[in-house]
Order: sequence, then structure tokens, then C-alpha cells
Amino acid sequence: MMLWFVLLVIPCVFGAGIVCPDGKTTCPDKTTCCQLPNGDYGCCPSPNAVCCSDHIHCCPENTTCDVRAGMCIQSSNENAQLLLFKIMTVPLSTFSHKALAVNSVVCPGGQSQCPDGSTCCELQSGAWGCCPLPNAVCCKDHLHCCPQGTECDLQSETCSQGPSNITWFKNQEVKVHTTIGIVCPGGQYQCPSGMTCCMLSSGAWGCCPFAQAVCCADHVHCCPNGMKCDISQGQCLRKTKSIRWQKKFAGIPLVPEV
Repeated sequence: MMLWFVLLVIPCVFGAGIVCPDGKTTCPDKTTCCQLPNGDYGCCPSPNAVCCSDHIHCCPENTTCDVRAGMCIQSSNENAQLLLFKIMTVPLSTFSHKALAVNSVVCPGGQSQCPDGSTCCELQSGAWGCCPLPNAVCCKDHLHCCPQGTECDLQSETCSQGPSNITWFKNQEVKVHTTIGIVCPGGQYQCPSGMTCCMLSSGAWGCCPFAQAVCCADHVHCCPNGMKCDISQGQCLRKTKSIRWQKKFAGIPLVPEV
């Protein structure tokens, strides 16, 4: 008998594949959009899945939800019971600055990250990929993964537990968070590549969206390289030319290795 999965609320580092009906949420390929209790959409880590009526769980294709028992029942065999899956919410944006700070799992080596609620699995290339399931089983082919409590059946290309089989999952390559980017002074914050670390008024580090930028003395704004901050006018100056300055956003606390 398999346990069920609960819904996850995590940011996305996978490539956008399926846009949900609200047009604001996207799910990875081979997953299913399901509505959450708050009306937003989340992602069930199974293709063509059944969204359960509690708006928290989901089941694989060709099964039915038994919410009271916390199980998925196979239509062809009422005795075959599977775990209910969690649904993960994935914002449409491909990069969330706050995502790195809290909702991430650092893979071995500290150079790759996966969303919270997923599992790092080694790919054939030796790099790390993300299985869209928590505490998942990484298959020996270094391509697929299975839910916790199941086994990889390489011959049938499924996840099995006793007489029950479900479709296995493909590990997603880490595309956005493969490297830390720019580490700010002190080693506690980071910014995406192509940006500049600037100290905020709080004493923490923020990220200016320009490379080799000029950090303004107000510790709130910044200007492109080669320009000067005109705090009184709220502009960036270069001789007679002026442009609108940019506001910095909070830096990303480095996730400690575990």
C-alpha cells in the first residue's frame, strides 16, 4: 500500500511547459494543473492526473481519489492503492529572487539547487538535476525518478510497489540556479550574474540590475557604469546626459550547504 502525497507550494526552476487556466501559473512538462484551496493553480507531478476534490491532493491517470483514506484507487483493480501526490505551485516567472533564499534544496557540491519539495538526482552527465517529488528515489539510469516508497522498474519504465505501477518521472536539468552567481562581500548574500552588489540602508546587500554599477550614497539606488548618482534629482548623470536611476532589490541570502 502506498502513502499519499500532499500539495507543495514551491517556486520553479524548471523550464516552463504547461500554462494553467489562470494564465499566471505554469507547470513543468508531464505534470498537470490542479486548483488549490485558495483558487490558485498548482502542479500535480503526474501527467493527465486526476485532481482530488479537496484541492490539496491529486492522483495518477486512470485512478480515483479516496480522500478519506488518503489513497489513489486504480479503476482496474480496487485492491491496488497508490499514494496521493502533492501539488506544487509554480509562478510563471522563470526566476524568483526570493526563491533562492528560502525555498530551495542545495545539491551535493553546493553548485546546483532544486525547489523545496523536490529531490536532487544525478544526471548521466554527472551534473545534478531535479526530480519534482520530495524524498524521491533516483533511478539508476540517471534519467528518471520515482515517488518515495516505490522502486524504479527500468525494464517496464515505471515506478512499482507490489502489484501497482505508475508512470515514472524524468529528472529536470537545473537551468537557472546551476551557479551561485555573484557573491557579495561578507559571503552571506548573492546576486545574479551580470548585476552588482550594493549595500542597502539596512546594512544588508542588495542587487543592482547593472553590471559594474555605481552604488548611490543613499543606499537605495544605483546607476550604470560610467555614470554618477544625482540624488537630489533622482537621476543618473553622464556629463549632459541623464537617465532614470534604478532601485535595488534585496540580495539573496546564500543557502548553507547541508
